[in-house]
Amino acid sequence: MEAMSAVILCGGHSRRMGRDKAGLAWGDGTLLDTLLRALSGLDEVYLSADCAERYPFHACRVVEDQYPHSGPLGGLCSALPACRTPLLFAVACDMPLVTGAVAAALRERITPHAQAAVPQEASGRIHPLCALYRRTAAPALIQQLQSVDFRLRSALSRLDTLYIPAWELPGGEMGLTNLNTPGEYAALIKNSECEVNC
Repeated sequence: MEAMSAVILCGGHSRRMGRDKAGLAWGDGTLLDTLLRALSGLDEVYLSADCAERYPFHACRVVEDQYPHSGPLGGLCSALPACRTPLLFAVACDMPLVTGAVAAALRERITPHAQAAVPQEASGRIHPLCALYRRTAAPALIQQLQSVDFRLRSALSRLDTLYIPAWELPGGEMGLTNLNTPGEYAALIKNSECEVNC
């Protein structure tokens, strides 16, 4: 089994949320704390951020964005060359239901020639910010970034990408929920509390 690390992407500006999403309360900690615990079994877990000084209290390595103002694609292009393992599981910091089991399932499914394994919902929606990438995908992603098209869907078209049915992964499509607005955050908290107490 190939070694696998994880990077939690924390470099976004959280404009729709109105505050840093990584620091939002979740359970007995924050969204970031939750993901760090969930992924702790991997070979290494580190953070991708626009500035390392934003996360001074975390013991894990922080990789600063080398391509400012280029969105999540810039974070990936910074994280992949810094990765010390052949495989890198990338997850956005606003996906608190993602577990290490999702990363493990993608590792089991990725083929030797595929450069990325990306969950895809029945609706066709893809999740490139909860996906597995080979370190060797970095040059093609950097070429996409240099074209000044920062769309991840466009970037994936440059790779040998394997799309994995999201409903076959641990947690299913619900497990890939991401939080962009205060309303989505409040709704997921309410739903999670109901599952525990109802």
